[in-house]
Amino acid sequence: MTTPTSTEPLTVRTTGGAVRGRERDGIRRWLGVPYAEPPVGELRWRAPRRVRPWEGVRPAVAPGPAGPQRPHPYTGGIARRFPQSEDCLYVTVSSPTDADGLPVLVFVHGGAYRSGSGGTPDYDGGALARLGVVLVTVSYRLGVFGSMDLRVLGGDGVTFDANCTLRDQIAALEWVAENVAGFGGDPARITVFGESSGGNSVTTLLAAPSARPVLAGAIAQSAHPMTAHSPENKAEHARMLARRLGLDPAHAGRAMRAMPVSRLQTVAEEVDDAVTRESPLVAVMSPTIDGDVLPEPPLAAARAGRTAPVPLVIGTNHDEASLFKHARTPILPNTRERVERLVAGTDPEAWQRIRRLYADDADRPRRDWVAAGGDGVFHVPSIDMAEAHAAAGNPTWMYRFDHASPLMRLVGLGAAHGTELPYLFGTFRTPLGRIVAGTDTPATRRRIHEVLAGSWTAFARDGVPSHRGWTWPRYTAEDRATLCIDRVSHVERDPDRPVREAWSGVHYEF
Repeated sequence: MTTPTSTEPLTVRTTGGAVRGRERDGIRRWLGVPYAEPPVGELRWRAPRRVRPWEGVRPAVAPGPAGPQRPHPYTGGIARRFPQSEDCLYVTVSSPTDADGLPVLVFVHGGAYRSGSGGTPDYDGGALARLGVVLVTVSYRLGVFGSMDLRVLGGDGVTFDANCTLRDQIAALEWVAENVAGFGGDPARITVFGESSGGNSVTTLLAAPSARPVLAGAIAQSAHPMTAHSPENKAEHARMLARRLGLDPAHAGRAMRAMPVSRLQTVAEEVDDAVTRESPLVAVMSPTIDGDVLPEPPLAAARAGRTAPVPLVIGTNHDEASLFKHARTPILPNTRERVERLVAGTDPEAWQRIRRLYADDADRPRRDWVAAGGDGVFHVPSIDMAEAHAAAGNPTWMYRFDHASPLMRLVGLGAAHGTELPYLFGTFRTPLGRIVAGTDTPATRRRIHEVLAGSWTAFARDGVPSHRGWTWPRYTAEDRATLCIDRVSHVERDPDRPVREAWSGVHYEF
């Protein structure tokens, strides 16, 4: 545990060495603070190593590089000029100037395990920190460097580790527990939250035994708790990658270590796209059930009562799938044929129920099957996770984000995947924030920000989500109370019952 130096409140001594941040508008920020050694050279595809100490005071006034990726500035990714590097294991810390023993929120960004960064302006921590927390945003290895399992390509004296992305996130949480006191945080009150693949990371961390000691709470936004693949499937994806690179999978280790970043990134994305087109939801970029860091699928662990026994907030957005309707690669099952392929082999009666629910009629619009993708991937698995976590005796709350600005309604996206983020972080002036919330009135933006940010920070502080003294009712299988967040937020009981009942019994493992 570390403390600030006595001479300068913006200088904090961490396990790596002293870092000096900056202060603006009552918030102290430290950007680009390393939490592990750069995973390059011999550390490519190896578990993160403890950061090596440095001499002097390191400036912490610019974000660390993001992992290699294609820029997607308008959908939560990075801008074209944002730095990229394999050297990407950094955190950003934000805290009030008078922070002392505050609860801690650690954010894991989304991006399908292929894109994003904890250092982008979309995740600026100022608005949340002003509500009395220390906010930490994490960057981690992405794509081929983080979420592919390449152990089968070792040999020739080269060893690779599985789940580098998950290992990075655990290393970041351990770094926070060891260092956050110096930034004004309480290491005994660390709540992890994330959206999309970050939400999936949260439900996966709940099933990772090595993450358990540092977690006091968890918030999963638009997670898909079933996205964790068998080592056999992941090994086949690795062999596909090697063959497309012109390598012998049995002797690819040294060549993979020396392969240029751009070549690896390009070919790995080609493999991911090809696999996803063929098999809905079979994501090359995803966690591996490796029997070590991740012993079993997260939802199975929850149903068996083996997830971390911490309070959980989990929820989805009303129109999750609308954002993926015109995606170049169909990440979600968005047609009748793809939904049937996803459900096939699970429960024949479930397929009949799903057909009846989603316009099994050529005259009905295709968007119904697009919605089915969001229901089967996000809504129902999140309900299943909430039910299982609550059944094990863990305090659980569920929400659904229903708000859509006039522009989002006009273009037919509604409360799409990820659109809650500008309201949560209060980042309305970024390009993403302007698109999502720019046509709302200031009063509407403020009201929804207060519900989301107030509830999240109260949860970090007290273990119970509340807003202005009002606490949500807990989620149980008997009551299914869900907070529907909109201009006027309200609680509904079992608001997605037809969808939940249609998908009941559908369970797919990869």
